[in-house]
Amino acid sequence: LLETIIIKRTMAMLRPRVTYPPKRRSTTTIIIAAFIVASMLSGAVMLNSLATFDLCPPTTPVGTSSSGSSPVVDEHNQAVATTESQRIPNASSGKTKLRRTPARVNAQLIDTLFERRDPFDVPPDVPPDWTYPHTNFNTDFFVYIAAKFILPNFPEGLTFHLEVGSFKAGSVTRLASLLKEKFKSGWKQTSLVCIDPFTGDVNMWLWQKTDESGNHVSSPRGRAKPITIGTKLIRNNKGNDVIHAKLDEPHDYLDMGVDGRPRVMDRFKANVLDKQHEDMVLPIQATGLVGMKLLLKLKQQGRISDLPQMLYLDSAHEEGETYLELQIAWKVLTPCGVLYGDDWNWDGVQKDLVKFASELHLAPFVLYNDHIELTQPLNGVGLMGNSQWFMQKPAVDTEVACKVDGKAWL
Repeated sequence: LLETIIIKRTMAMLRPRVTYPPKRRSTTTIIIAAFIVASMLSGAVMLNSLATFDLCPPTTPVGTSSSGSSPVVDEHNQAVATTESQRIPNASSGKTKLRRTPARVNAQLIDTLFERRDPFDVPPDVPPDWTYPHTNFNTDFFVYIAAKFILPNFPEGLTFHLEVGSFKAGSVTRLASLLKEKFKSGWKQTSLVCIDPFTGDVNMWLWQKTDESGNHVSSPRGRAKPITIGTKLIRNNKGNDVIHAKLDEPHDYLDMGVDGRPRVMDRFKANVLDKQHEDMVLPIQATGLVGMKLLLKLKQQGRISDLPQMLYLDSAHEEGETYLELQIAWKVLTPCGVLYGDDWNWDGVQKDLVKFASELHLAPFVLYNDHIELTQPLNGVGLMGNSQWFMQKPAVDTEVACKVDGKAWL
């Protein structure tokens, strides 16, 4: 009411009176009236903002997610408290870039870890490089596992795939391309999270060499002696420079910068962008142990809604280190999920796998050799060739077995 009275009085001051001869309003009067109107408008905006501001946002009940749909539980399936500061970020809140799919774990991690800034918002200053010669991710092996062991147990589909040991994105880009091909729209719900320190392993540092002229040389695994790199730049279909190399040329594993810092993370981002998979791939720059423990803690605090249904382990290759990663990977994996990986033919990897699997006392399972040939070197461990391996985590309820569809294929 007071606002209406003041506006009417102010307008009356500006309204010309019928006099003869006509009188003009002074400049001072006009300025004062304008100031009063402006002040009233600003006040109205403030009042409107206060009226719409939610001073008491809805709280999240203890033991439930912010969506109110399902309990927030730890790795032992026990309900945990979810405080207001730990509420799960809304995957559809629009806080991330529009190019991101609605995959919820990616959105939650971007909101809770990266202050709502997408790692791909800052473009890398290196071109893509596809010369890495040891990407062994097998798409048929993945399809076998997903169709027969994952989809029967998770009606919602594959929503969270974790890769530990991503290096220069050879495996994850191959997987992303496969998902987009097989699932025309369903792939948009899948979060492809990649944990890697992006610093290389011991062997990659050992292969880092310089010749007598100061030129970088690299000795790949299986190469008797180093050969000077002779890569060439060609144009890809988007007009960007891409590094390619002939099969007989060695690879610059660490992409060592002039400051002595490996540029593997930059190359990872460049390769993901080159394949246009930044919409579903999310890197976390941490060691495998740190990254997996982090995901467990985030789940316990209710800051992410899911743990991975599939975990691809291709990180440590030293005896003892692989065993430690297997232990934490098994904890972070969802029951009935699948832990799989590469390099069974590495002595350190195989010894640690045998040790770990033997301690689990897994039951043997039926192998379906309808599309690929598999063996079972020990109970509960499937092996394709001499490199790719997998294990399925039992259900929480030991009396209920995980489902397997032997006839399924994608």
